[in-house]
This record gives sequence, structure tokens and C-alpha cells, in this order.
Amino acid sequence: MAVTKEDINRWFKHHSPNPSQSRRYEIINSAAKQLALAIIICTPPCADQTAAVRKVREARMTANAAIACEENEANDNKGGRSAEDERKRTQIPHA
Repeated sequence: MAVTKEDINRWFKHHSPNPSQSRRYEIINSAAKQLALAIIICTPPCADQTAAVRKVREARMTANAAIACEENEANDNKGGRSAEDERKRTQIPHA
């Protein structure tokens, strides 16, 4: 799929979070931090450790971008989510 001018405009603008999005950012950031800490505790310092932590950071940023960019566009096009949908999305998943 080709990148469009609309994609560039959406990806490179500030997306102010709503309260539901802020909570989900916190959940993702906390989980990513815990994984990054587990990686540095359980692996020896080396290039693979650095790459693993970098990929966790990348996954966190991409997940946050999905919330900021894709969800705002979907809500603009579909009229948003119900309060019940938002409540379910902000619950912390159990391992």
C-alpha cells in the first residue's frame, strides 16, 4: 500500500489524548517498561540485549501511534465508541 499525503499529514500532527487514550498509553508504557527491565535483568549486556530493548521501545511507540493516529481517524469516520467500549479498553489485562 502506498503512503499518501493524507497519511503523512495524519502521522506528523499532534494528537491530544482523551482520558481513555491516556489510560491506555499508561498501560502500554508500563508493560513495555516491565519487559525492558526483564530483558536487562535476564540477559547479559551485549548487542542482542540492546536490540531487544530497542525493539520494545519501537513496539511501544508503534502501539501508542495506533491509539493516537488510527483510532482518532476511525472515530472521526465512524462516530466514536460507546462508553462501555471505552471502559473495556482501559481495563488492565491479566497475564
